[in-house]
Amino acid sequence: MTDTKPTILEVTNNSDNSPGESVIPGSLRDAINKSQSTDGGKYNIRFKVPSGSEGDPLLGTGYFTIRLKQPLPNIYRNEVLFNPENGPVASVTLLPGEFKDSVKTPQAQIQNESSGIGDPSGSLMYIGDVNLIHDNQLSKSYSGQPPVVSINNFNFVKNIAKGGTGERGAGGAVGVGGGITFSAGHLTIKRSIFQDLIAQGGGVS
Repeated sequence: MTDTKPTILEVTNNSDNSPGESVIPGSLRDAINKSQSTDGGKYNIRFKVPSGSEGDPLLGTGYFTIRLKQPLPNIYRNEVLFNPENGPVASVTLLPGEFKDSVKTPQAQIQNESSGIGDPSGSLMYIGDVNLIHDNQLSKSYSGQPPVVSINNFNFVKNIAKGGTGERGAGGAVGVGGGITFSAGHLTIKRSIFQDLIAQGGGVS
């Protein structure tokens, strides 16, 4: 990757949009989309807590507890650093938007079961997935350098990645990556937590 000064992408809210809706400006999804918009870039994704904001009352975590309504965009190129160590936010928590009660429902699914090859089973984050599973970016036609990703002080929690049920006696679809599906490139993770995550293969009908 380049030695140039990174472009700063600032996340200013903990919101997320449902599939088919416009991406919310200032969201984590918006920042990741921008980091993948051109080839050869270097990006620092920083988090800025809005004035007067409060933490998550259910989990007891900070403001940047992001309840994702769909998997985050595929990070398939460039150098991307999440939450630099000298940034203002202590930690960022990612979990499925459907999670509502830690006692009755210890986990939730960020999306429905996968149906087979080429269909994602619902990780919170996808990295380096150029030709394998996730197709929410134009990565299938990309043939450049794989990404270099660093993640600092992130919590990946409460998600189930589940493969769909096989049809007519066939085996069920694969379920991988309750937190992250990583398939190519370089990934460094520091001071982060992976908790209450499940990757479950599909059953047989």
